[in-house]
Amino acid sequence: MSDPLELLTARFTPRSENTTRATDIETTSAPVNENGDRRLSPRQSCQFLATCRPFNKGGPGCQILIEDISLGGIGFLADQGLRRGTILYVELPGATGEEGSTKLVRVKHFRAEDGKHFHGGAFAQPLSARGLDRLLEHEAEE
Repeated sequence: MSDPLELLTARFTPRSENTTRATDIETTSAPVNENGDRRLSPRQSCQFLATCRPFNKGGPGCQILIEDISLGGIGFLADQGLRRGTILYVELPGATGEEGSTKLVRVKHFRAEDGKHFHGGAFAQPLSARGLDRLLEHEAEE
């Protein structure tokens, strides 16, 4: 299931066929672990560019810098702050010769420091271990 609409359909319950709201999209919430965070899987440091665009809104996308990634989500920098709960399509790159993938991401937290806007986001559907490996391979190729 790599089509974003299929992924979306798998994780939300619309109020009617013609109504889609960001609050209908679920992401997993985990208990706080011994490190004081809620990650379901360990994060991997990385640095690669991706494109994001708002869910359910037209308009151009923007570049983000992904700084860490796990099976369950990403940490990224954006030019502007995005509110908690914002739903995004994030276009992740593929390894050389492979097509990338589009993931639905819900912004879970945001902080501004020294003029930078850092966000933590959860995938609506987790990455597979193989998908995570391919993204990390892509980063190594850059």
